[in-house]
Amino acid sequence: SVHILPPLTKHFQIKYTKKCRLVPGLAYTVTVNFQPDEWRYFSDNIRIHCKGEENLLVPVHAYPVINDLHIPSHISLPPVPLGQSASHVIPLSCNCPRDFEFQVHCLQIHKAFTAKPLSGNQLYTRTVDFMYLTFAPLRYGTADITLQLVISLFNSKPVIFTRGHRMQVSTSMIL
Repeated sequence: SVHILPPLTKHFQIKYTKKCRLVPGLAYTVTVNFQPDEWRYFSDNIRIHCKGEENLLVPVHAYPVINDLHIPSHISLPPVPLGQSASHVIPLSCNCPRDFEFQVHCLQIHKAFTAKPLSGNQLYTRTVDFMYLTFAPLRYGTADITLQLVISLFNSKPVIFTRGHRMQVSTSMIL
């Protein structure tokens, strides 16, 4: 007979369906739900009591993650004459009350664009002027740049921006 005891803290809950008998080769699937009430590291244990003295202690560790990072999906700069430049401030908003490090990678580079800063520390603020993008045309035509944002928080995935999923910055020169 196997007894699964849930974690002791309120931040972790478990769900499973107990079968009538657990025989060698079969398993129980235990789902762990995590509900943090603050931005910090959490840990607890799931205790499994087996017949006899064979008991297991399964550690559970968790940390809240960002799920609401907002960056504009598309930026259009106005037409810019040769020899002049136009700048745009890219805002970043997030409800994560933590500072984090970031890096911006240029996936599609164009010499007419300058993006700054490409790395640094982002101090906690709901919305911040995150990056400055400057366009100084070198010749007549249309120019595009594709950027990728990587942040240093648990479970964060790189954000690539172009046409809804990536940020594509387009502009034209005045003829």
